[in-house]
Amino acid sequence: WAQGGPVPLEQVVAMFDETNRRLSFSGDLLQLAIENIDQGVALVDLDMNLVAWNSRYQDMFSLPDEMASVGTPIADLIRYNLEQGGVPEEEIELQVARRLEHMRAGRTHRLEREQHDGRIMRIIGNPAPGGGYVTSYSDVTADRRAEQALEQKVLERTQQLSEANAKLEAATRSKTRFLAAASHDLIQPLNAARLFASALGERMRTGDLAPLPNIGITSVAAVSSPVGSIGK
Repeated sequence: WAQGGPVPLEQVVAMFDETNRRLSFSGDLLQLAIENIDQGVALVDLDMNLVAWNSRYQDMFSLPDEMASVGTPIADLIRYNLEQGGVPEEEIELQVARRLEHMRAGRTHRLEREQHDGRIMRIIGNPAPGGGYVTSYSDVTADRRAEQALEQKVLERTQQLSEANAKLEAATRSKTRFLAAASHDLIQPLNAARLFASALGERMRTGDLAPLPNIGITSVAAVSSPVGSIGK
């Protein structure tokens, strides 16, 4: 055989059996590995046909067993998901072609997309060694909803602080107006008292004190009037 002679049939069969065992062992390891991760995983070959996936991937997209099988064109799976999502028929083929072109080109991509049922999927795609393409899917709905709830709380708290500041500013303006009015009302009787004192001094110099009772009554009335006028 080493010199180019015929290979015995038994040896050929043994070689095929060994190769099959190795391939089967490698396939089992691959399946075991992808089954024990949280993400959904789908691997396609150079012909864009499904060659490996995990149950998480099948569950995420509710794929029937006849579609989640070796050799299924990934285009059929993409088309199925788009149809389930209610994408218009005229858009489906365009999106299928776009995604296939993206995978064939081996471009790495990472994005988040909201599904028709409200779930938010993080999708990461990478070219596979030796050809093909592998895509992983993670359901990040809970994380995004928690972030949105936190952002909403921050907005509500900011609104509350803005309203509190507006009320404080309004109260400050009201207090300022009150103090201005109170000062005005208090100054009037003081001016009246000052006039009374001035008149008293003038009368004392001239010796004529007759008008003083009337001036005193007017001043006392002026002093008592602010109590009722401040709140007006």
